[in-house]
Formats: sequence, structure tokens, C-alpha cells
Amino acid sequence: MSSISKLKDNLSNSVHTPRGKNVLTFSVFLVISAILWMVMTLNEDNQVELACQVRLTHTPDSVTIISSLPEELTTTVQAANSTLLKYHWGDKPVIEINFKDFAHGNRLIVQSSELKSLIRNRLGANIKFSTVTPDSLSILYTTRRPVRMPVKLDVQVNVDSEFILAGNIKASPDSVLVFSVDPLAARTHFIETEPIRLNRLTESTEVKVQLVAPRNSRVSPTQVTVSIPIEPLVDCTLDVPIEIQDAPHGVDAVPFPANASIAYKVPESQVDSVPDFIVYALYSDLPRGAKKGVTYRLPLHLDYEGDIFHNVVFIPDSIECIVDR
Repeated sequence: MSSISKLKDNLSNSVHTPRGKNVLTFSVFLVISAILWMVMTLNEDNQVELACQVRLTHTPDSVTIISSLPEELTTTVQAANSTLLKYHWGDKPVIEINFKDFAHGNRLIVQSSELKSLIRNRLGANIKFSTVTPDSLSILYTTRRPVRMPVKLDVQVNVDSEFILAGNIKASPDSVLVFSVDPLAARTHFIETEPIRLNRLTESTEVKVQLVAPRNSRVSPTQVTVSIPIEPLVDCTLDVPIEIQDAPHGVDAVPFPANASIAYKVPESQVDSVPDFIVYALYSDLPRGAKKGVTYRLPLHLDYEGDIFHNVVFIPDSIECIVDR
């Protein structure tokens, strides 16, 4: 407490000195000058760009807006800085457009002069403005009931060599509502996505993509999520006995080697699936008049069912065959 009192005494003594009185006088005039400068600055006119929000009001429940209403209007205004200050520090002014005042047929039309009048009414007569962007509005709307249509994917996907597309590519949602001004063309049976082109995928992927709306129409939702299932391929091997097929009754043909080694790839989720591989040679491939005990070379063939097996190769691709009658 004593230190505070001492500080006050020192300040009081300093102010009462000739030098202290000069500093005090200078400070007072400095504050007065700053106040006068601020008042003059606030009263000066300035030209700035001002962004105004747009809000559509009194829209009937039966109406669906087709084309987009701009979120903002940009106008070049001139006014005193004191007037502009509230727009710099406060919320953007909102220009309200009454649907019932500007609805014509299937369009909401606000002419340039009407738009400027709305802005002037909102900002006040003491603000002058020269340009408005956009300078007019023409918004499509409809009262027709929507039609539900399926989504068609425009997608091309390539996967890395050690991976595979593991199922159907799907869109979510798989159908959308279409709002249109006029009845949709008879040839319109689906809503297509914008093109999706993906290369060398190595994992399952989800992509959000916009939908392409027919002319003078709107789709809801405006985009879908496309799911692309990708799985790694696993290397597998299997030994399979070699068969000799279509041999005449009572004739034996002995293959050498007796087994073939098959290498293949399978999706990781299907690695436990047991393939039904059949490796065989055809007796009918032997030369005419094949003799007992003579060795002949025959090509091998492979049959199997299922589309989950990939890059299937077998060794050897031919065998030696001894006819034993």
C-alpha cells in the first residue's frame, strides 16, 4: 500500500513541474486531435464492394426451386465510413425476395431496377450504389410432382496388377428424385453420374460424384457416393492328378508325370475356396495306329468352374503317354 502511495506522490510531483505541465498539455491536445481526426474520417465518403445475402421468402410448399438462387449479391456502394462501419463489423445485410411478388409462369424474375430497389430499401437511402452482380435474377421453379429414377454410373476403374475388383460397383443412394418444369422426355430412363476415371487402385474406395440433371430439371440429392470394392490377390498352388480322357474301352494310357502343378491367384476373402481343377490329355490326340509300349507326347488341357480364380497356369503343359492295351 505504501508503494502505491509513493508512486501517486511521485506522479503528482512530476505533473506540477514545468516539464510535466508541458507533457500533460501535449497529451490533451493529442487526444483531442485524434478524436477530431476520427470524426472527420467517419464522415468522409468511401466506395467499397459490399456482399449481401439473398433470401427467398413466402415460397409455397408446392414449389420446388430448379435453378440455383445466388447465395450473395455483390454491389459497389458509396457512403460515409460511419455508415459502412456496421457492415464491415456486423452481419452481411440480407436482401429478401418475396416469391409472390416476382413469380411469372415457371420463373422467378427480378429485373435490374427491381433488384436495385430491394437493395436500396435494405441499405437505406443514404447509401449510393452503382453496380450489382448479378444485375438481375431469373430462377426456374416447378410445382410438378417429382419422379424417382435409378442412378446409372459412368465409371471406369483399373486396379493394380496384384489386386482385383471384388464385386459390383454400387451407388448410394441408387435412385433419386427428379423435379422438372416440363414432363421428362420419353427416352429419359435414368440419371447418370459425372464421369469417374480411376487408375491403379489398391484398396476399396468411396467417391462422391455429382449427378447430371436433365435440362430444366433438378435432382435430389445432387450427388451420390460410389463404392468400389477392391481386394488383394493371394498366390496359391495345387497339385492335381492328370487324366487321360476318351480312351477306347479296354485300353489304358499311362501319363508321365502323373500330376500337374497349378499356380493361380484368388481374392483374399476367397483364399479357403477349393478349386475343382481337372487337368487332362485326350487319347484322340495320339497318332493313328499308336502302338503298345511306345511313348507319345500329348498336350494338356485344363477345365475349372468359377470366376474367382485368376492367372491360372499349369506345369507341365504336355506329358509323355505310354499306351498299355
